Amino acid sequence: MLPIDYLNGWLFGIDVKRVKPEIRDLLITYKKECYKALSDYWMKGKAERKTTTDERTGLRQAVSQLVSKKGLIYSDAYSLIHQRFNVQHIDELTAEQIPMAVEYIHKIVLEGELITDTSPKSRGILLDEEAFYVVAGF
Repeated sequence: MLPIDYLNGWLFGIDVKRVKPEIRDLLITYKKECYKALSDYWMKGKAERKTTTDERTGLRQAVSQLVSKKGLIYSDAYSLIHQRFNVQHIDELTAEQIPMAVEYIHKIVLEGELITDTSPKSRGILLDEEAFYVVAGF
């Protein structure tokens, strides 16, 4: 019997030419993800699972709300997230960052401003120049 810890390695070793055509694309995708995970583990010291489209649904809804309430275009709204979390695309956000990103966008929608320091001692508005112009509509 194959131990469960070995299952991914066993699946990774399946020859794509020897599977049914209807599952071939899925197996190729799986193998590419395995190559990426192995590369990340050995080159970066860790391999992280990307979030799924379903996991990002709440964030996309929050961005849509921001766009409709503040009159932004989608690329500007997503740029706020990219800048805040230092990513190029929302699929690079970790599962732990998704709720933080949703909260960040909701704060902009509700308060109308970007707050980067939410500690009680600081109630001022801290904006970088680009974020200010995006939110202010200039």
